[in-house]
Amino acid sequence: MPRGKVVPRRSGMRLRETHLPLEDRTEYAGVGVLRPARAVADLLRMLALVEAVVVADAVLHAGLCTCDELHLELTRHARLRGVRGASRALELSDPAAESPPGSRVRLIRVSDGLQPVPQYDVHDAAGSWLARVDLAFPAWRVAVEYDGRAVHEREDVVARDWQRQDAMVRAGWVVLRFTAADLRSVYALVQTVLAALQRVAA
Repeated sequence: MPRGKVVPRRSGMRLRETHLPLEDRTEYAGVGVLRPARAVADLLRMLALVEAVVVADAVLHAGLCTCDELHLELTRHARLRGVRGASRALELSDPAAESPPGSRVRLIRVSDGLQPVPQYDVHDAAGSWLARVDLAFPAWRVAVEYDGRAVHEREDVVARDWQRQDAMVRAGWVVLRFTAADLRSVYALVQTVLAALQRVAA
């Protein structure tokens, strides 16, 4: 919000006040809002690295802003606190990411020195398309899938997932599946991936 504006305090809402030039303000459905690039830049500055990357991934994937627009916006506010971390989050972002959990899992691996490829298309030896996986380590043929409960509890989705996984295994891939519960133990999750990569390398 602009400095000096009286805003009712509401439970669950965090209010931040800052100087907002007129060119940063616009309206959406009659409500005063920030320009998208400015709003995203502020979020990237204020959030912890992983959550900032989640935001950057979602914004880029949805086409709300381009990476160049966000770099320019951060340059404009270079003196504000958190710009360095925001720039790092933008460097780690990937417009191919399709979900917040997928972004978080990817960042866990990047922070551990691994370099997974998001939304990777898997083909068999004949070149036939088998699946698109959340994350992949193509050199090792190791795939990582995140199972969201809302979708993957449907019987038709579960059956299709298993058929797809069987086809990948026949093509020589190792498929690791994780859920929201697995994200609570980052260390165990990373160790599972590392163990799979080591087994394949051996």
